[in-house]
Amino acid sequence: MKTLRQLIEFRNIVPLLAIILAFLATVGIPQRWGFDTQRIILALLGVLALDTAVERLGYLRRIEDSIKSLGGIASRPMFLNRTMLDAEEPFTQFVSRGQDVLITGLSLLSTVGQLREFFKRTVQQGANLRFLLLDPESPCLGSVAQFHGVSPESLRTDIMSSLQHLQQLTDSVRDSKEGSIQVRLLTTIPGTSIVMRDGHRDIGVIRCELYLYQADVSQRPAFRLTPANGTDYHRRRDAAERLWEDSQPWEMR
Repeated sequence: MKTLRQLIEFRNIVPLLAIILAFLATVGIPQRWGFDTQRIILALLGVLALDTAVERLGYLRRIEDSIKSLGGIASRPMFLNRTMLDAEEPFTQFVSRGQDVLITGLSLLSTVGQLREFFKRTVQQGANLRFLLLDPESPCLGSVAQFHGVSPESLRTDIMSSLQHLQQLTDSVRDSKEGSIQVRLLTTIPGTSIVMRDGHRDIGVIRCELYLYQADVSQRPAFRLTPANGTDYHRRRDAAERLWEDSQPWEMR
């Protein structure tokens, strides 16, 4: 049956007819019926040549499309940056969609200073927000400041200002019966900045930025992980949770 199906395909019928006509021409049957066998065979061969040319062009087109797709993959950057992440999903939208959100960084001053009212609304809507930042009294403060190209005094001041904002934020939602705020201080040297939404759920997402030596925030390599990324996601999630557990709770007033 397979051989029969192959024989009745268009590309096989045409040469088959040409062979049959050529065979019949040897015994003179087409001439008896008034057929010009030579012209018919030439026409069939022309159709076969046209079909072959179309098929080859199809192959070339598919090869060209494959090369273009490979070029697109090669030109795609290995890492994104914060601007690209925000273009995919703005930071405020990323946070507002979560029930449990962990936000880590050095001082987090630009984050908590500018978005304090947003965080207040998010907590009142039932979210649990966790903030992890560097301890202003950490013995690693000087090394961290040098790595990031700032003075220890400037970094300590930024952290203290951030803690003041977090204190005010905590006071503003103290009577909230829905969400919560937790703050912890990191004594070790952080290697990344992470924002993790619902890390232990199937819909979890992690946004991660890698710190570079004395590089601007905009130059930090960034990427996004979900549970679909398998081991990479779970390793980042577990490392972030270990960092949180090993940090010291900040005693709010």
